[in-house]
Amino acid sequence: MQKLIYLFVLIILVGGCATPRHNFSNIMLDSTPFIQEVKDPEADFKSYKTFAVFSLANTEIGKNIDSILEKQLLYVIANNLEFKGYKYVEKAKEADLNVIVFFNQEYKTYYVPPNAITLPIFVPGWTQNANINFSGYASGLGNFWGSATASTYNPGYMTYQTFVTPGYTVGHFYPINSVSFFDNKKKSRVWSGVGVTYSNNADIRLSSQVLLLGILDKFPNGDWDKDYPEWYRLGFNFLIMTNDGNNFYPSVRTLSKNSSAQVAGLKKYDIITHIDGQEVVNRRVSQIREIIKNIKSETVKLTIKRLDKIFNAELHVFPNK
Repeated sequence: MQKLIYLFVLIILVGGCATPRHNFSNIMLDSTPFIQEVKDPEADFKSYKTFAVFSLANTEIGKNIDSILEKQLLYVIANNLEFKGYKYVEKAKEADLNVIVFFNQEYKTYYVPPNAITLPIFVPGWTQNANINFSGYASGLGNFWGSATASTYNPGYMTYQTFVTPGYTVGHFYPINSVSFFDNKKKSRVWSGVGVTYSNNADIRLSSQVLLLGILDKFPNGDWDKDYPEWYRLGFNFLIMTNDGNNFYPSVRTLSKNSSAQVAGLKKYDIITHIDGQEVVNRRVSQIREIIKNIKSETVKLTIKRLDKIFNAELHVFPNK
């Protein structure tokens, strides 16, 4: 009975703390990343408008780098910078800033010793019944016999019980990312950010996109409010994300209250696969914004993926600025 009561309490606690699943539940980090930035105090970040990404995989310093993996992480960085208001250019020599990335991941294990937990336990009251048989001889009456039932009530009470969880070994993946920005004119580094965390996901492409988002969140914003058609036309903003490492889609980040997106039922982490029937996989932020800006009708149909469900949502479109 005591163990059943403890198990019931444990189920309530675990169930009450469960986090709702969404499209990117599999890539969420298991800890808050440790992030550190280094900034050139003399750099004029307001003067930087454009950027290019630079691959180290084909250089001597990066000869051991996985070029495909590097390309995917640079794609994540480019989309985050476009979201922050910077303009992407193809040629490094034409950009204000050149961006490079370093990455690595290790798997480490550690032993968690046994742990004793003492919990208060309520033992419910109970009734104890006893059957009494009797017999004898009485003068003038002869032999006699019979039986009777006696009941005793034992009141409930509080006590304590100690439960011991056995020791076990756990392991985590420890991804580390470093992003550096170089002033193209001065040929000098003006900003660096490094982040490390741990995750149960073995795919560094998935854990790194969350880690890179945290690193780049510290980088100064560009023309933040210059051109956000998804916000003023549809009522939401988005990030380009992947939950399989290969296919990147716009994912809803925030919704404006009472906006057409919210009224249509969109939720945070919804994946947008099509805009008016046009597939938007592996497009950059700027390309998605251009599609939204060029919507001519008063409504638009978005194809949404939410976990295992795919459905269409029709949104009212507000005029361009």
